[in-house]
Amino acid sequence: MKKHSYYITLAFAVLLGAFGIDRFYTGSVVLGFLKLITGGCGGVWWVIDVVLLVMGDYKDGDGKHVEGNGKDDKIEKRLGFALRIK
Repeated sequence: MKKHSYYITLAFAVLLGAFGIDRFYTGSVVLGFLKLITGGCGGVWWVIDVVLLVMGDYKDGDGKHVEGNGKDDKIEKRLGFALRIK
């Protein structure tokens, strides 16, 4: 079981999310393929995944939360991702 970086996953989701690259990276191959062939459902799925990541509810292919969510608020604030709702 590989741990996936929160920040790499977030970068993939924001930049290449419509192609499912974030889902492939985290081990959700079936969801990544579906996202790829549907174009992220016209961008809706892309937005949902970014919101899930920011809120800390994004899960990898094993059903575990992506590591790093909210553990380093200083980096999040520098990168501008401090919009987390708790």
